Amino acid sequence: MFERRALYFIMSSVAFVLVVLFAMIVVFMKFQPETEIRRMLRAMSEIETVRERAAFSWTRGEGKGRVTTSLYSSGQFDFSALPLISKDVKFRLFRLKTSKGYADLSGELRTVGGTTYLTYAPPGPDVPGVDFSEEGSWISFDDGELPKWGSTIPGLDAPIVSKDPSTPWTDEGILKMRELLSVADLFMVRFDDLTELVDAHATRVIEARFDPDAIRSFLRDTIRARENREPTDAERIGVESQAADLERFALRLWIGIDDHLLYRFQAAGAVPAAGSGSGPTMLVPVDVLVNLSGYNEPFGGEVPESVTAFSAIESAMFGSF
Repeated sequence: MFERRALYFIMSSVAFVLVVLFAMIVVFMKFQPETEIRRMLRAMSEIETVRERAAFSWTRGEGKGRVTTSLYSSGQFDFSALPLISKDVKFRLFRLKTSKGYADLSGELRTVGGTTYLTYAPPGPDVPGVDFSEEGSWISFDDGELPKWGSTIPGLDAPIVSKDPSTPWTDEGILKMRELLSVADLFMVRFDDLTELVDAHATRVIEARFDPDAIRSFLRDTIRARENREPTDAERIGVESQAADLERFALRLWIGIDDHLLYRFQAAGAVPAAGSGSGPTMLVPVDVLVNLSGYNEPFGGEVPESVTAFSAIESAMFGSF
């Protein structure tokens, strides 16, 4: 009788331990989208090359003055020699007005070995010293010359403008930035068990929004990493403005199940229109869709065969102005 009770007690104890272990496995093995986002940021901070196909669309005005602009791009980026970024990107700008009329401009931008090359599909813009009416008319820009050209895509009028700081990235700053990305916790996320194939890659689809406190902290830390100093008061005000814009966007991320890389990114929201002034803030609706592929493939950008140096046409350009 004693032996039966002892055996029953042992079996009950073993069963209890197995139940507890199973419960622990279920809890710890359960997919956590917050952890997956951090894995994605870490994986993306370590890539060297990537191919992209992107569509960026925004709408200004109302009624007959309504204008919808779409910018399409496809190409490859090489981050293996940071802070130098090599790229080979084709672009097309299409602007459609409610009233009659549209604009269509396309071209290609390459950066190879620190030199940037630019061309436009015929007929292209009218520029003294170079004939874009012929296919394959390229201009080369040495370091620091491209800003003199003006807008790479004339008439773009994008609602989101990236302003490059004057201080270049150092190797130490790049290392700090990679570390920031590897531990960043920028998003409030939701996962509804939705999976999808993107270019033959199995992905999880995660909904996200920027966390207000985390994105402000990250933007300030980015300044510290790049400048190796504390942000100024003006920069802190700029961070508040950037963070407020980012908070308006709803995000969707397609993250590889096996490799944790980002294969598709979608954002929808609105940003304040330039010149809104002190009155009601006018918002510009913005939609972004980016597909990423070809991670760590060899960079294929090449120097164009026929090139005109920007310095050779600079005097003609400024003379015409």
